[in-house]
Parts: sequence; structure tokens; C-alpha cells
Amino acid sequence: MRNGTILTMTLCVVIICSAVPALAATTEVSVVKYASDETTILNETTVTHSWMEANLPVQGDGVAHYFHQGPVFEGDCWDPDETTNLKDKGAVKGTDVRDLCDLVGGMSAGDEIKIRASDGFYKQLGYKNVYDPQLRQGPIVLCWYRDGNYVSDYEDGLQIVFFANDTVFGNWDMHECMAPEYWYNYSGIYPSTNGLSVRDVSEIAIYSNETTEITWNLELVGAINETMSKTEFEEGVACHNGFSYTDEKDMTWTGIPLWYLMGRVGDTSAHGSGAFNDTLADEGYDVTIIAGDGCSRTFDSADLARNDSYIVACYLNGSDLPELTDSGKPLAPLKLVGPCLASGEKIGNIVKIVLDLEVASAIDLTLIGNETRGYTLDEIKAMPSYTACGGFKKSTGTIIGPFNYTGVNITYLADLVGGITPSNSMKITASDGNATTLSRYPTST
Repeated sequence: MRNGTILTMTLCVVIICSAVPALAATTEVSVVKYASDETTILNETTVTHSWMEANLPVQGDGVAHYFHQGPVFEGDCWDPDETTNLKDKGAVKGTDVRDLCDLVGGMSAGDEIKIRASDGFYKQLGYKNVYDPQLRQGPIVLCWYRDGNYVSDYEDGLQIVFFANDTVFGNWDMHECMAPEYWYNYSGIYPSTNGLSVRDVSEIAIYSNETTEITWNLELVGAINETMSKTEFEEGVACHNGFSYTDEKDMTWTGIPLWYLMGRVGDTSAHGSGAFNDTLADEGYDVTIIAGDGCSRTFDSADLARNDSYIVACYLNGSDLPELTDSGKPLAPLKLVGPCLASGEKIGNIVKIVLDLEVASAIDLTLIGNETRGYTLDEIKAMPSYTACGGFKKSTGTIIGPFNYTGVNITYLADLVGGITPSNSMKITASDGNATTLSRYPTST
């Protein structure tokens, strides 16, 4: 019975030991910087021990030994005199963790790092401990060399060692240099700086307070096409002091009236007081608002024309739109809101606005001045006529004419969109793109 018991215990010991694999020394480290959401990666890199030695300042001379302190079970557990249970980390060399952090953008006040071992064990440290350490703590060094050996022959490397100015990073040093949340306590009771000497380090992660810059684009399709960036859209909101609508839930939506956006692509005049083509809008065309999931709503241009009640909003209660509604539907970056809309028309997650300008094919002449107007050939013929004799010379030198021509005086056309002053000029563009520019008064020759 006794022999059997001994045998059973021996087998148990063998099984337990075999269940804990030996960790191999790491030879490279990943350095990652996360945004404030702790998920979005702002920057990352992976470097080997040989790259660190060749490219970053080397800490330690490979001769001086550095020590951490284990738990003190009798007397003062903080042991200010650093006399008990010192752990020799060897004659080490390595790279300052600060220099590694700088490879991915560095840390700022309030940031933290996690130094993680290959088995998942990690320790967190604050900005001051990495970037502004007290002398009694010294720089935090990722060591890749000890007692004449590089990793992987340095079996505990890559290993964290604190290079205190007296070569001993004791428990009382930890008390004086670190916030309590960063202390290591053996068994949850006994302070021990040795627990901060993470070995087999595989990752250094910076958890920053930086926010991710959200970007998006709004595609506008019409007589011309335009892609508005988030920045451009918000500049438009600021330029017009924002148009707001407060709904039945007392939520305030702020943005740009839809007709402003229509004016950017309704014809070839994208900006200015004459950008919106009233003639086209009154004749009627479809304006389709399209969401990121393909859902769309279509409106008549005549209803939207110069109507500030249809607002494409980018802000809700002064902040960017949330990604999702309370019911989990996509909302950002833009939502159509306003008192004229039924609930099913208040489309969110807008990514595209399309103007169906089939009516534009009936327009034979577009005038752009203080406003923009389009006319059909029949409408032009109904204008006051002007008849005169004239001709022109071709590029080959051949003279065509003179003939009697009947049409509309060009100054009459200019007056329809605000007139032309002596300091103005007029650009006349043909359907094939050829253009000429005329001044208010011809130059004498």
C-alpha cells in the first residue's frame, strides 16, 4: 500500500510538470500604440534584439550587475535599507523602453503601457515611470544581453530590468516612485519589485488618450460630380452658422440645407450666390438620397428648392453623429432631418446624393452670373430679337459673310443674371468645350 501511494504521488508530479511548458526566450518585441478606444491601432512595429542594439542607444555596459528585490516576510516588508532577498539580474545590456515607445509615436501624460510576456503575463506602468523616472528607479530597460549571452542563450530575455542609480531597485524605491496601482505585491500582500521584472517579453502596448480621427466623404452627382470630405462639409456648416432642427425628442440636429448641396452640382456653377439653378429646380428633377447600405429616398427638386426645412445634419446635440441609433441602425455620418419629413423619410447613414437631371437635356443655354438660369431654344426665340449684319474670319483666313444674323443681344442675356460691369468679362463656352472671353467694352485697334 505504501509503495503504491508513493508511485501515485510520483506520477502526479510528472503529470503536473509536463502540463507547464518551459518558456523560450523571446528575440523580438512588438510595439503597438492604441487609441483611446483601446482597440484602434495608431501605429505598430516589431524589432529584433539585434536591430535594437544596432539602432537605439544601449543601456548598461555588460559588467555592472543590477538587482530587484523579492518579498520580505519578516520585519518591515518595504525594507528601506534594501538588505533582504535581493535578486541579481546579472550583468545586463538592453534598450530603454522609452526609446521603443518613441518608435510608434511615444507616450503622453496620462498614457499607460502594458509590458506583456509571451505567456500572457503583463504589468502596467504609467507615463512618468517610462518618460520621467526618478533616479532611484532609473530607466526601464528591455534587456537582451546578460553575463556574456544574447537572447536566446539569455534564457530569461527579453527581460525588464530597472536601472536604479545605485543598481538596486528595492521595494521602498517602488513605493516612492510609482502610483499604488502599479505596485507588484507577492501573494497580494508583500511588495516585490522582482514581480515587475517581466521576462520573455513579446509586446509593449501603449494605451494612449489619443482619439481616432473619423473621416468620411459625401458623394454628390449631378451636372458635375463632387466628393465632399468631412472637413469640407463641416466648413460649410460653419460658414453658414449651421442650420438646426429640434425634433420631438428635444434633440437638436445641425447641418446644411439640402438645396445648398444641390446647388453645388446642379449645373457647372458650384459656388456663389448664383450656384443654385432655380429654373432647373422649378421644372423638376429627382433628388435621391442614398445610405451606406443602399437604402434610398427620392424627393422632387421643386419641393426642396431654397427650402431650409430639409437639413442634411452632421451634428447631434453639438457632437458628431453616433455610429448607430438607439435601435442599432447605422446613423453616421449624415442624416436628413426637418419638420417637413415623415419618419420614413429621415434617412441616416447618408453617403451619396444624386440629382437626376434628365430635364437638363432640354436646356440649350445656361447663363451664370449673380444667379444661374437655363433656357430652351424656344424660350430664347421668344426673347426680344436683334438683327445685324456681320461675319467672321476662320483660322485659315477665309472670311465668312457678311450676312444678316438674327438672335438675342448678348447684353440682354447678361442682364437676365445680374448684368455686366466695365470691370467684368464674359466667358462663352460651346458644347464641345471651346471657349472665348469677352470684355465689357472691346479694345480699340
